[in-house]
Amino acid sequence: MQLNNLNKRKLFPLTLTCGLVASTFAFSYGSLGKNDIDSTISNPVIESLSQQSNNYFYSRLSMKSQFEKRVIAWKRNTMFMSFAEQIVNEHNFKEIVTMGEDVVPLIIEEIKKEPSPLVWSLNIIFGKTISNNPNTTIEQACKLWTKALS
Repeated sequence: MQLNNLNKRKLFPLTLTCGLVASTFAFSYGSLGKNDIDSTISNPVIESLSQQSNNYFYSRLSMKSQFEKRVIAWKRNTMFMSFAEQIVNEHNFKEIVTMGEDVVPLIIEEIKKEPSPLVWSLNIIFGKTISNNPNTTIEQACKLWTKALS
């Protein structure tokens, strides 16, 4: 059916009805004010929950920022090192490890993108290796840790 053939009178009731339904829902949501809400939860409780939520969000954000800075510095400082002991004894690597289990999801994310000796931090954090095979490569270890922790 072509739009030109429609009678304007037939469209008017439909348009009016749709407009009223849409405005009713928008009006109902917007008409609820602060004084209309039952305040059985006291303001100190709400403020406390809000503060805890903000603290958690900002601490996670701060941790991620610190992690990213440490990884960048660690990569820069160890790019020409060939001994595992030098790589894991680098200051930024140690700082990443001291962040503990909270930083594990970030490590997993990083080694998924680019397998690296950063996987050794998981060995230290969890106090175990992912494979007893001495021929396991860094890439294989990254895949094994990712699979184990995902």
